[in-house]
Order: sequence, then C-alpha cells, then structure tokens
Amino acid sequence: MKFFIIEKKEKHKKFTDSQLLTEIDKEYKFDEKKSNNNKSIFSKTELKKNVSYTYLVLIISLVLHIIGLTIIFNIENDSDGLVTIGSIVLLSAIVHGLVMITLPFWFKKELIFNKEKGLIQTKTLVGLKTTRININNIYRIVQNVDKQYSYYTFRERKNDLVSEKSPILVVKAEDVETIEALNTFFDNNFPKISLEKITNNEISSLEKCLLR
Repeated sequence: MKFFIIEKKEKHKKFTDSQLLTEIDKEYKFDEKKSNNNKSIFSKTELKKNVSYTYLVLIISLVLHIIGLTIIFNIENDSDGLVTIGSIVLLSAIVHGLVMITLPFWFKKELIFNKEKGLIQTKTLVGLKTTRININNIYRIVQNVDKQYSYYTFRERKNDLVSEKSPILVVKAEDVETIEALNTFFDNNFPKISLEKITNNEISSLEKCLLR
C-alpha cells in the first residue's frame, strides 16, 4: 500500500489535479515491521536516497556561495553595490548552513496513525513527532477522485474543514489495489468515521461552500 503525502496549506482550496499535481513528490509505504495493533506506520520510500540528494544539493550550493564570497572579497573595489551583494551572498550561505544542520529535525520519514493516542503524527529523522490532527476531531474522510489521482482529506467536525498541516493522502487513480486497500484500512481502523467518495463532477453543496 503506497501513497504520496501533501501537507495542507492555506492556498489549497480544491483537492484536484489542477491544484495539487505539481506538489506530489515523496511516496510513503505501509511498514509492516514497525506497525502493530496500536500504531499503523507508513515510511517514506527511498529515504536514504532523498536525504543524500538533499544534502548534496545543499553542499554544492554552499560551496558555490563560498566561491562567490571569495571572488567578491578579492575584488579591489569597496563600492556600496559590491558590499551589498557580498552581504546578501553571505546571508544566503549562513541560511544554507543552518538548513544543513537542522535538516534531521524537520525532514519527515514516517506518517503514523497512532490509534492508542488518537492522533495522526509525522516523525522526523531524529525521532521528533508532530501531531497533524486529532483523530477524535475527524467526522469524515473524503476521497476526491480526479483523472490522475485520488485525494484523501480528513474533515473536522467544525465547518467540515481540512486543518492546516493536515496530511492529504494521494493515490494514483489507476492504482485500484491501493485505493481498495486504503479504503479497507480506514473502515477497519476507524469504523466510526465515515468514508465518502466524491468525483469532480459530483461535489456536494457542503464541499462547494468549503472550496469558495
């Protein structure tokens, strides 16, 4: 059972291919070894490859910044413009360095359905957990079906909202096996939460209010 995850942002008003297609990136897979009766864990696929690639990009960028700073400082010209450029490059280099240091603290590796605590959480490389949504606040799960993907959103009781930073699960429309497995997963693990399927041509009046 594999799917992609998009983090809900304020700009996300519609859960369709046209709005979310470009944001589909990292894939997660059900982790049988780590999961148990209390927790269902989905681990990011190709984690080492993704982390290595991210660090490689940051290192190359940092090296280029250092080269740029070296060239600027060796130019015998104290013009305000050159000083400003040097300051911007230096600040950017510092930011890149900080990103490299803090990456293990924010780079997500797992999505956890913690049934024992009633939470949906994400876990970082160093083991820090962040609560994305309280399962007790969810009253329905909506599967928005589009041509290329299906988008699963967790709706809270208050105004049928999808809260900020709530995970949006994305499955390829042609992957019928995963869609069926995911629907069964929700039915078995969260029997009190209704699962509703909506196509782009059959959006409910409540959904229309949400998407305005």
